[in-house]
Amino acid sequence: MSVALSAALVPPLGAKGASIASAVCEFVVAGGYLLALTRSHVRLRPSFALLPRAVLAAGVGACALLLPWPNVAQWAVASVAYLGLLLLLRAFPEGAAAPDPAAPPLRARTPRRSS
Repeated sequence: MSVALSAALVPPLGAKGASIASAVCEFVVAGGYLLALTRSHVRLRPSFALLPRAVLAAGVGACALLLPWPNVAQWAVASVAYLGLLLLLRAFPEGAAAPDPAAPPLRARTPRRSS
């Protein structure tokens, strides 16, 4: 997929085409990870109740890109704003900071064999 996207996007767009192809492939990989997590164990399923708060924090953090500052300063302000808002809005999922010691250990599912 990466090769096909790069072959299609790099000639007309150059470096921007390569970055678009890489970003699309990363989103596909992230979707695969999400699918694998949701199918492997109930405790690993993400809670979409936190999504609006996380999107709000991401939007505020992205506003730092509009500042007329150097890229490093924009990145620093965006990171502090995003993580600070996640903390203020309590948008971190439970157990993200430290796992629950009382929780039973996760075990990988073994595929069922058809008889």
